[in-house]
Amino acid sequence: GNVKLADLGLATMAGRQRPADRRSDVLMGTPHYMAPEQSKKGSIDSRSDIYALGTTLFHMLTGRVPFDGPNSLVVLTKHMTQERVDPRQYDVTIPGELAELIMKMMAIDMAARPGEPKDLADRFKLMKDAYLLDLEETSKKKAKAGVVKKRATLTSQGASGPSIAPSKVLEQ
Repeated sequence: GNVKLADLGLATMAGRQRPADRRSDVLMGTPHYMAPEQSKKGSIDSRSDIYALGTTLFHMLTGRVPFDGPNSLVVLTKHMTQERVDPRQYDVTIPGELAELIMKMMAIDMAARPGEPKDLADRFKLMKDAYLLDLEETSKKKAKAGVVKKRATLTSQGASGPSIAPSKVLEQ
């Protein structure tokens, strides 16, 4: 199936001003996913959303948020100050390239994050295509190894066991 993420409660169209009904003196967002610049009430742009996506992916892949604490202030402070933990520390099956991209998406410094959502989407597509290609090649290798193993088992039985033609092995 397809995964769809949506959280448009605080959304603003790109290039538009914040709606007048939003107070600038109130911190808005979910602390576990907020970029450091949001906590500092700094300038935000698409890289703040990239940070939030990075924390969401971290959570999805590891089953835990990158930073936690007893209250929102502690969580927000950790986002601004603590070193990022490689998600593979919690799940070694996460591909290295994906883990590195997530960590880059969660960089404290906005300038160190991927700049454009389109570029990020292209990187994810390349990773997905490479993963699917690798998966296909691995499946072919496993299937070929299974056929070779079956063939070796059947022919090693020789005269004392059943004899099956190679075409029958491929059908099994």
